[in-house]
Amino acid sequence: ACGGGEATIAFESWLATHPKHSAAAAATIDACDPYTAARYTERTGRSAECWSFAQIAEGILGAREHYDLTLASFCLHLLGPADLAATLAALARASRWLLVATPHKRLEVEACTGWRPAATEAVHRDMFDCGSTRHRVRLRLYRSTAV
Repeated sequence: ACGGGEATIAFESWLATHPKHSAAAAATIDACDPYTAARYTERTGRSAECWSFAQIAEGILGAREHYDLTLASFCLHLLGPADLAATLAALARASRWLLVATPHKRLEVEACTGWRPAATEAVHRDMFDCGSTRHRVRLRLYRSTAV
């Protein structure tokens, strides 16, 4: 769920101010969102795949080289329990790390989906507005047990 490229822009901005991280500077960024791919491309100048959660759950990532990190930004809470479990299991087979960003309570990522917690939850101090509600950004890092 690459949205309008906010995470990509933030990562690129961080790289510009931290040149000592040469390995990160060589990173390849793949983006995906069936609803916002055009907006992502317009804002970042990069292309985005249009895969749905269903396609990921069905294994569209299976033929690709493993990702080092997958960022699930403000999206996994949109899935029902069965779809969430299938999507997380497919991501666990395709990525070494999973960073989950959510605007509200922590999403339950169960061990049976192929992930184990790798760090304590980080909660950004500042609040952001989302309609009539204010949220804190919560981040959780998981390590794949399948890769």
